[in-house]
Amino acid sequence: MDQLIATKQMVRFEDERGGRWYDTVAYPVIVGSGEVSRIAIISRDITDRKTAEDALRESEERYRQLVDTSPDSVIIHGEGKILYLNPAALTLLGAADSREITGKNTLDFVHPEYRDVIREDIEKILCGETLLPREVPVLRSDGTTIMAESRAVKTTFRGEPALQVILRDVTERRQREMALRDSEEKYRTLVNRANDLICVIQDGVIKMCNPSLTEAFGTSSERILGRPFTGFIDEESLPLVADRYHRRIAGESPPSLYQMMLKRRDGSRARVEVNASLISYEGKPADLVIIREINDRHRHRRNREWRDDPGPDQPPGP
Repeated sequence: MDQLIATKQMVRFEDERGGRWYDTVAYPVIVGSGEVSRIAIISRDITDRKTAEDALRESEERYRQLVDTSPDSVIIHGEGKILYLNPAALTLLGAADSREITGKNTLDFVHPEYRDVIREDIEKILCGETLLPREVPVLRSDGTTIMAESRAVKTTFRGEPALQVILRDVTERRQREMALRDSEEKYRTLVNRANDLICVIQDGVIKMCNPSLTEAFGTSSERILGRPFTGFIDEESLPLVADRYHRRIAGESPPSLYQMMLKRRDGSRARVEVNASLISYEGKPADLVIIREINDRHRHRRNREWRDDPGPDQPPGP
């Protein structure tokens, strides 16, 4: 108040009294002689406003901490220019300092083939539309390209409309997916061209089979898939096959290589050698079964045994 009296100027300040905040204006009342006769004070309770401001500052501080430490890249751009980017975005774009990026055209960092698409997305989001994440080829400062998953939402920056974009580098994921597709394609080619009969059994039914298996049974895959595998096993071999299948699915380790008798569609039987192993198929345990017909090999072995030991009632072999 001494300063107010000395300067004879109005003073405005915020002060706390009794746990409440007030916006106070104090001004001098000057008499004819020019002296300050009294001081008029007007106070307005601003406690709610102060509480809201404090909460906003805390919220903004938490947001800054979250964004600054986020492993995802965060970029805010408006009117075509990059206004802000977090440390992760600097790394993503291959820059050492935000000044290298801030102020530049947003589309400069998008592959030319995608710029029209991204420009349309920006217009839609600014108009209030919500778009699904999109994978975008991003151009880095060194000229290399990476794939990033982009999620954009409308926001404000310094009071002006803007877009906040979250980018996640998915280059390695895309490479793994491509490698997986290549591997699966090679697997399908191998299975489909194999001379052995191959099938996958899950929940007791045949879920997949190759062409060699359908040819061996003289029918189509539609007549095989979804049917219980027990319908293709000879009654003599069924107890053994069923026991090993259920033990394998339960996590045990029964012998994977053994012989059994298959039952063909025409009622004939075929001696086969089975090689079975536990796999994951469509996210669930399953039995991968490779079947090789050994009728000729079995017949040849029996003939060789007969020649080596013809028995008392048989003539000796040649």
